[in-house]
Amino acid sequence: MGNTLGQRGAPCALAAAPEAAKSASIPGLSASAFLIPYTQGLHQGLMVRRYKRFLMDVALADGTVVTAHCPNSGSMRGCMGEGWPVLLSSKPHGLPYTVEAVCNGTVWIGVHTGRCNAAARAAIELGFWTELAPPWPLIRHEVVIRPGIRLDLLLESPKRRVLVEVKHATMAAAEGLVCFPDARSSRAVKHMQALQALAQAGQEAAVIFMADRLDATAVAPCDAIDPAFGAALRQAAAAGVLVLAGAMGPTPQGLLLQGPLPVVLAAPDQPGKAI
Repeated sequence: MGNTLGQRGAPCALAAAPEAAKSASIPGLSASAFLIPYTQGLHQGLMVRRYKRFLMDVALADGTVVTAHCPNSGSMRGCMGEGWPVLLSSKPHGLPYTVEAVCNGTVWIGVHTGRCNAAARAAIELGFWTELAPPWPLIRHEVVIRPGIRLDLLLESPKRRVLVEVKHATMAAAEGLVCFPDARSSRAVKHMQALQALAQAGQEAAVIFMADRLDATAVAPCDAIDPAFGAALRQAAAAGVLVLAGAMGPTPQGLLLQGPLPVVLAAPDQPGKAI
């Protein structure tokens, strides 16, 4: 794969992963340089349009326009535009391509929300967050806690049991500050309320925001777009729910897990405070 894409040139170059991150099997691998490798090479193209939420037309290098699956249910606000470089993976069934990342001219942004849970699990197992320090002998995915409510991860050890919801954040609200959600989400509000109820019942619970862009320096709830989510998140935190964040982003070899991030939890009318 070449280093640059389309008309945007050098600013959209995919920075190589640090040497220490080239192999996940290197002993003593730093948690801030862990790579989740792609299972195949990626294809380059330019965005033509996104429509029906889950479809994106992309012009390949030879001029062919293909329709790709866009696995992102959000608005992708600030994460798409006509002519933006796109990275695609291929698949054997259904639409032949899946959108993995887009570039805004400065940084690559991962938009494949399906990658997020695996990245969060890897970060937990690497010890990104002292609050969730491994080992976790058993980690289960997609855990139903009551009818209609399913959380992403259940961490279990002989001494602890923690239920975790993972959120994929991509929208930049300010330099380095990545916000969630990028559209109103009653489902995300219900997740926060479920975590709050668990914490109030004495069950350990956590929410992890994974910022899928390597220019992220902090994460915050987007009250301007979804004040109900911001309020629900703060109420959950007040009840004892762990609120954590991490940075990840595309590289030529795979998704780079960069390290933990602070979460700015203060309400909009209060001074910003990182936790």
